[in-house]
Amino acid sequence: MYWRRGEIRTIQLGQYRRRRGSKSQTITYSKYEIPAPYDRIVSQLIAEDMHAMGHDTHESRRRQTYAVKTLDTFGDELKELKRSSFIPANFRLSGPLHPTLSNLSAPSNGLLVPN
Repeated sequence: MYWRRGEIRTIQLGQYRRRRGSKSQTITYSKYEIPAPYDRIVSQLIAEDMHAMGHDTHESRRRQTYAVKTLDTFGDELKELKRSSFIPANFRLSGPLHPTLSNLSAPSNGLLVPN
């Protein structure tokens, strides 16, 4: 997957909501704009979570736990940044996703590719 420097993608972040006195929950979605490299990482973490739902092994559960915690932390970070009116193109080095992004390099043609 390739992307251009500064490319922005829109994602939806869901949150469970429960009305007072009700036992049922609804999911409400909010749209967020993130840099393209983050979109790829978020997609992979979601795939890890979905994979573990059908494969009950120690390794898949371990990876699912890491993926869910990372996604939750990234979601909290996005909510906080949205409250502060951030500009997505200036969004760099997310705390929860930084270890994964540190393996990217920028070749001379301006495309970012994994090492």
